[in-house]
Amino acid sequence: MNRGGDRLPSLDGLRGLSIGLVLLGHALATMPAWPRWLYPIETVAANAELGVSFFFVISGYLITHLLMSERARTGRISLYNFYVRRVTRIIPAYYLYLGFVGLLAAGGYVQVRGKDFSAAAIFLWNYLPWTAGWWLGQSWSLCIEEQFYLLWPATLMMLGPRRALKLALAIIALEPFIRVANYWLWPAARGRIPVMLHTRADVLMFGCVLALAHEDRRAGAMLERIGRPWIAGLAAVFIFTIDPFLGARWRGAWALPFGMSLEGAGIAAIVWWLMHNPTTRAGRLFNQPALMWIGGISYSLYLWQQMFLTPLNRTLSGRFPLNLGCAIGVAAASYYLLERPIMRRRGRLMRPVAVANPAASDAL
Repeated sequence: MNRGGDRLPSLDGLRGLSIGLVLLGHALATMPAWPRWLYPIETVAANAELGVSFFFVISGYLITHLLMSERARTGRISLYNFYVRRVTRIIPAYYLYLGFVGLLAAGGYVQVRGKDFSAAAIFLWNYLPWTAGWWLGQSWSLCIEEQFYLLWPATLMMLGPRRALKLALAIIALEPFIRVANYWLWPAARGRIPVMLHTRADVLMFGCVLALAHEDRRAGAMLERIGRPWIAGLAAVFIFTIDPFLGARWRGAWALPFGMSLEGAGIAAIVWWLMHNPTTRAGRLFNQPALMWIGGISYSLYLWQQMFLTPLNRTLSGRFPLNLGCAIGVAAASYYLLERPIMRRRGRLMRPVAVANPAASDAL
């Protein structure tokens, strides 16, 4: 897999899988009652939390890959250019959605408190204790992403790839203990353990490790040894069937010390194998145009599905699949009319970075 390529194999297809899990998980509340014999399918295919975890691993990988690609080309990482790319990619669509929710709230069509709106607007929904409600509920994961963007690029720039890899592995190893400690030492925040950065950082770090393995021979060799199709297959079976069952049975006693970490590891194994084997049957599936297109608009779709895939929406309550079609249509409009034009023009804000010999800038 070449650094700096225009597209990473299977990435958009994996995003399509991620948003598909979220859509099905949220759309269940608007679907007719399922026959009892279909409940196992519901557990496997309609797992919104698993979809978000896929997004986190993909994000950790992609951000680290892009930063390391820039370092390989220029010998350095430009934090200014990184934040120009992130702000122009994330903020316009997000604030468009917030503005729409604000207008509905002002008209009395939805119930959103001002302090919840403010928490979402400044990306602190996941930490402020009073936040609640459906209409801005998806902002918790965006808060984790933005907090990750704030901390990780500077950390990677200061430590260099090898020490950053060690840090990422240390966070993965420590995170189960952090979650358990958070549970006992901060009882008021027990319900927020799945949505706070310091208790979910490992799932992002799994993606970072995949990207940083390119910079370390031993780590790269280890990933090559475990990057087998049967391991990816076992990981898929585990995260789609066994892990949800154990989570439903034992809840936090399973999730905090074991489940969240094993889920992240399983997702990382799947992502690694699919991105390095795009010509296999499974790889071709994740590079199909339709799934890649859904993955391409997945950010907008993640924002706008919250407005439609809920029985709280009186206009479309229970009207599946019309509500799903509306979510896809509005997301596509946001992507093509707002997001893509801004991304095409953001180069005007970027600062040129002189190309240097990467061998002369090894901050290890």
